[in-house]
Amino acid sequence: MQMVVVNDKRFAVEERNGNISFNLTMMAKPFGKRPVDWLKSQSTVEYLRILSNVSGITFADLVQVREGAPHLGGGTWANDYRIAVRFAQWLDMGFAIAVDDLVYKLLSRLWWWSRRPVMLRSLELFGRLRILSAVSLRWLAFWGLERARLAKW
Repeated sequence: MQMVVVNDKRFAVEERNGNISFNLTMMAKPFGKRPVDWLKSQSTVEYLRILSNVSGITFADLVQVREGAPHLGGGTWANDYRIAVRFAQWLDMGFAIAVDDLVYKLLSRLWWWSRRPVMLRSLELFGRLRILSAVSLRWLAFWGLERARLAKW
């Protein structure tokens, strides 16, 4: 769990198994709102139902209530970034835009980390080619000097 700050509002984010979870309780607190009120609205229930059907993830896995204090990992958690974005829109539109940017950055970083082994192998191969070419150039330079010396002999 890590704390992030968006528009001077702190809340917890977790990255697990290639997914990002957001603590909705902490997101809502500075606005004087509660996730339970948002979860009761008909549009939210419909959105979560459709998201559950499309993603194949149960409602219980999309939104979890964890015991404990929010700063210790308790509270209502959204286990899909789309829920966090929609929740942020309910809280405040300016805050929602900042959350959009945060989600983009987090997902970009997750994508890069998931691609890292392939990219590192590519860089390693490129590094080996550079070393090989440097060695080859040195060898050619040496061979050129040897040829010149042998020609003078």
